[in-house]
Amino acid sequence: MNLQHECVPVDPFDRAVVTLLDGGRDRAALARALAGRAEVVLSDGPRALTEPAERERALGPLVDEALARLARAALLVDG
Repeated sequence: MNLQHECVPVDPFDRAVVTLLDGGRDRAALARALAGRAEVVLSDGPRALTEPAERERALGPLVDEALARLARAALLVDG
């Protein structure tokens, strides 16, 4: 349920991001934490991204997009 008391669908990646939103992580720390999760599968075309640094780089923009989606869905508070 969001801040407008509506049920909204949340995809698995956004759900993984939400579980890390404790106020103690910035965007880079979110990407770093997600990079270490085996359930977060990343690829560059046919090649799976397995190196931590390349996973973090790939996750940076994805984290930004997820935060924007969560904000639009009224699932985040400012504070």
